[in-house]
Amino acid sequence: MACSQSSIGATAARTFRAALLASALAVTLVAVSATAGPAASATGRHDRSDLTLVSQTDWVTGASMSLHVSLRSPMPRAHLGLKLTVYSRLTSRYAFGLSESGKLAPNELVLDATPIIPVDALHATGSATLAVAMRVRVSTAAATKQSTLGSPGLALDCAPLSCDGVYPLVVTAVNTSNNTPLTSFTTYLVYVAGQSGSTPLRVAVVLPVGAVPALDAEGAPVLTSGQIRSLAATLATIRHDPDTRLTLDLYPQLLVALADSSFPRAAAVLAGLRALARRSDNSGSPEFLEAPFTPVNLDALASAGLVGEFRLQLTRAADVFRSVLSATPPQGVYLSATPLDNASLAELARDQISRVVVPPTGLPSSASMTQTAPLNLTTSPARSSGARRSGISAAVADSALALHFTQGVPASLAAHRFLAEIALVYFEQPFGRQARGIVVAPATMPRSPAFLSDVLQGLESSPVAEQATVTSVFASVPVGADGAIGRADAVPDRASPPHDFDSSLFAARATLNDLESVVPGDATFTSQVADSILLAETAGLGRAAWTHYTAEPLAAFGQVKSAISLAGTRTVTLTQRSSKVPLTIVSAFPSPIHATLMLMSSTLAIAPRFFSLPVVLGHKNTPFEVPVTARTSGVSTLTIALVSPRGGIVLFEHVYTVRSTAFSIVGVALSLAALVVLALWWLRSRHGRRRRRATERAGPEPAVANHG
Repeated sequence: MACSQSSIGATAARTFRAALLASALAVTLVAVSATAGPAASATGRHDRSDLTLVSQTDWVTGASMSLHVSLRSPMPRAHLGLKLTVYSRLTSRYAFGLSESGKLAPNELVLDATPIIPVDALHATGSATLAVAMRVRVSTAAATKQSTLGSPGLALDCAPLSCDGVYPLVVTAVNTSNNTPLTSFTTYLVYVAGQSGSTPLRVAVVLPVGAVPALDAEGAPVLTSGQIRSLAATLATIRHDPDTRLTLDLYPQLLVALADSSFPRAAAVLAGLRALARRSDNSGSPEFLEAPFTPVNLDALASAGLVGEFRLQLTRAADVFRSVLSATPPQGVYLSATPLDNASLAELARDQISRVVVPPTGLPSSASMTQTAPLNLTTSPARSSGARRSGISAAVADSALALHFTQGVPASLAAHRFLAEIALVYFEQPFGRQARGIVVAPATMPRSPAFLSDVLQGLESSPVAEQATVTSVFASVPVGADGAIGRADAVPDRASPPHDFDSSLFAARATLNDLESVVPGDATFTSQVADSILLAETAGLGRAAWTHYTAEPLAAFGQVKSAISLAGTRTVTLTQRSSKVPLTIVSAFPSPIHATLMLMSSTLAIAPRFFSLPVVLGHKNTPFEVPVTARTSGVSTLTIALVSPRGGIVLFEHVYTVRSTAFSIVGVALSLAALVVLALWWLRSRHGRRRRRATERAGPEPAVANHG
């Protein structure tokens, strides 16, 4: 809560605060509890006191400031009081991060403090909101005269005309019975009395709309009524002021979910988005960025060799934007949630995207100042020649400012902390010779519309900052303006994609191609499956959800398979050697199915054209007669398969039993010839046996005497 005496780099500040601010509220409460020990023993109930900022003067340009707080406590009202303490002017964003967390920076100084103001002496609006009107004095005197209780004063220890800056202001609820603190919060007094004529800092706030998948793998909306209600309130805040300069990064997968949602409020949200799109076409505000169908990690896609997937994302997004919002799809500026490597830059160049917003990760930073100008992002030097190829213009998103959109503090306090840090960025170079700009791109929508409303109103009334769109920052702020970094190399290429990211997506895309050949006339069905593959590419998606999305093409084939069957019996009897086997294929799928009918048998001769016959199955019975020839009588099998036209997927496979009772002429002739031969052999054998028996009965012939 005091001024840091050294300038510490903006990158170091952002890194430190990312971890520090996550526990800011807890740290503050612990500090209050530690300093309020005596009060705890006195009351035993002070830990339930709650002090919240309701509103305050955003920019102090004169000698007065108002503050409204809400104080709820179980203690008697007569024992409650407020105390305000102002600390040294901040000179670095690192010190700002410390002050938010209730930590003391080196050389912490208290500039001034009010006496404890009894709550009963303050004007109350409603049941719990207290109005504190303060006078802000510029003084170099060590001692200042305190004002009356109804109008306390705080003195800034600085010379006249040199007081502009950001001062931590701690508001503390006190137990007046023993003067011990109960609870407190830190906001900021932004003094800007001497900034007339300076060039304001251009602030482009980019709100992500639909950054989380709103469709499941089957294409059904998963939006809850609470999410739709929150989105409606945020859009109402944007529509309320037609002069608001804001940028929306709308991912069209949300539009598909809203169009298919059964919640009545979803139609109203779509109508609001259509109105904003029409306003954007006419006036350029709000501005829509060129977003893919779902937020993707372009680096991972490029590293996986998934050439063309990003183009499919953009094409699908443009189609949805055009069909659902009836507006011209935006082009030209792309917001990347991840650093870009050489392959990513090449992909962007192929898709004719020349301006991007990138995170600060992997990029060089100034030693003491925030990057407030675009830079040229170029490919890393080629290994062979050392030459660089031309790159694209990039604006660096400020990650520390984006944290205010998701901080776990009340909306008004978060908004005023955001505005104070914007002012701190301005005061790094309050009278720069060139225009400067900054892009704030939170990962999610703000927690409440009240926060967004306070931010937009604060920027609109600011003497040091102004609302801008991303396009206007690129157009009005020169590359490397006022000493900002003018060029940076892309980050090193990723060695390999995570897990089996590439193989699964390749397989899913191949399966989808097969599916499109099977049901070419059902664009609605295949488009939903294609969307599931695009959703699988969502950056930061968990493995279980990613697996579910990539499995959808096979699941869709399962729907087609389950709709196909064979009618009738699976056993056929043939009474002739050459005959026809009747087949009837039944399709219950709502659109025609294109496939290839294939028949196989080791014992039946099949007509050649049925080895691979293209067929179209309508939403009815489709009969076929397959000419076959039985080589032998008896039982044979006939395998029937229906495959996708490209041969990658088997839709079904069944086996018919074929019984043949037909006689072959050749077989009969051979059988008769065999019978004749057998009969002749039998007759001859029988005649021979008779002769032998007759010879045996006659006896031997008498011997003939030789009378020679």
